[in-house]
Amino acid sequence: MVSAEVLNGYGVLGIDKEYIVGKYLLSLEKIRDEIIVYRRSINNNVLVEQKIIGFDKVLITPFYPVLLPRKITSFVLVDFSEKIRLAPNSYTEIYIYIPVDIAVYVYRDTNFDIIDVIEGADPKYALYGSTSMGVIARYSVSKTYVSEPEPVFGKAVSLLKIHNTLDEWVLFTQILLDSNNLSIYYREKSWKAYTQEINVTINSKTTASIKYGRSFRKGLRRIDDPKDFKPPRISPGTEMLWGI
Repeated sequence: MVSAEVLNGYGVLGIDKEYIVGKYLLSLEKIRDEIIVYRRSINNNVLVEQKIIGFDKVLITPFYPVLLPRKITSFVLVDFSEKIRLAPNSYTEIYIYIPVDIAVYVYRDTNFDIIDVIEGADPKYALYGSTSMGVIARYSVSKTYVSEPEPVFGKAVSLLKIHNTLDEWVLFTQILLDSNNLSIYYREKSWKAYTQEINVTINSKTTASIKYGRSFRKGLRRIDDPKDFKPPRISPGTEMLWGI
């Protein structure tokens, strides 16, 4: 195998190659035709090893940040380091980062499976709401941006379209998203990742309704959603009931 190269973005991985992804070394060793061994290691310690038989390609993409260390929730909570104070009956658009992890897919024709998930950042979780009725969510902190920021490794850019329906000022400090309703898009050969636009309707000083819109960027690839992550045909949205 040739010496490891630093992976420069999402896309198809070459066979009989080694890649540096974050703190990990990924290797795809060809045993014979259509048989490879996939390994992920750190400091010469193999963490994941799988023999893959009968594949067409191996692909690395961004993925919903709810599988590590194991799946306990579908929710993502983003706390704003810069809060937003909205005037009565006002509308604004802002951008934020949400966390994404990195998935390694294997394909045969249009059939696929995920063989590994790599953290984009160390996963943290928090409780949104009360201990009796709240939800556990993957937790992240983001600045708020008035113009679109450059995507970076381990993060995706989201566009929030926010409507304050109240006749008074309101402080917007966080957003709760459901990965079952999210879509993730990416640009190959880069770490650029995006969600669709997110529509936020503020109903009171403590509640808001979230609806999931369309992609706000062109020329991107959408990740293939596993069955457990396919969004419903009609999305019910997400209700923030325990603080905004």
